[in-house]
Amino acid sequence: MKTQNEIKEYLENLSDSELLLLWNEYRRVNCYDGDIYCMEEFDEICEHMTPTDLANRIFYGKFNPNDTYFIFNGYENLESSDYLDDLIDIDELAQHICDNDDDLEDYDLRDFLDEDEEDGEE
Repeated sequence: MKTQNEIKEYLENLSDSELLLLWNEYRRVNCYDGDIYCMEEFDEICEHMTPTDLANRIFYGKFNPNDTYFIFNGYENLESSDYLDDLIDIDELAQHICDNDDDLEDYDLRDFLDEDEEDGEE
């Protein structure tokens, strides 16, 4: 079994796109709101909002359309960042994986977690 620190190190070495997918899966598996989106998805994600609603979500959030990523915060306002570290809690994700290593369906993560078990069988 991997330690939380080993899992955290693994997560820190993932590409941004891999980490983003894993974080969003973690949020969905636990029925948490708060997917992180790439800014290229902005028009599609926000297409059903009225202009007034969109303006309010931007005004009351911390949003910059030049950033790479965005979320809807706990108040449903828009927040954005160029850095996933601002939007993802690596420690929270690592703890979840350590405690519940079988509920995320990422095959690379599964291979990483199973490494010790395979080594012990030889």
